[in-house]
Amino acid sequence: MYLLITGYPGTGKTTLSKILGKEYSYKVVNDKSFSLANKLGEKDNQEKEYIVDITKLNKEFSKFIRTHKNENLIFEGHLWPEMSKSNLMKFKRIVLLETDLKLLRRRYEERNYLPAKIEENLFCEETKYIETILKGKGVKYILIKTTNNEVKNLKELKLKLNLK
Repeated sequence: MYLLITGYPGTGKTTLSKILGKEYSYKVVNDKSFSLANKLGEKDNQEKEYIVDITKLNKEFSKFIRTHKNENLIFEGHLWPEMSKSNLMKFKRIVLLETDLKLLRRRYEERNYLPAKIEENLFCEETKYIETILKGKGVKYILIKTTNNEVKNLKELKLKLNLK
């Protein structure tokens, strides 16, 4: 089974994925690590980011799941929703995490994000960028509003995924 946990930076994707993966013996595949390991993009020195080629991400994802058919995998990150609808349909469930804008701003500041990057990420959350992409592709997803309470977030995630 393949599960996708997505959302904007700071919404709890990595934290929840790691806990869920450990508890249910799922391997966690992070989008940035996957992209770097497979050389799917280029470093943008001006933006100080790694820019991923989504066409390459689609191809590499397809190859990867062919060789990991019988594994339980959690894919986590904000890039996966950019893939084709046919690849997104390979996930048994897609979970979109959202968080209060004030909480996100605080998290970004604590992580020392550049001011422009903070505003860009907040704009994406505020305009529901990922939600719009998923809806535009006709892909169903589960929306979870996360808070600062990790235990509560995990409980909500398990409830929505029907996990015991």
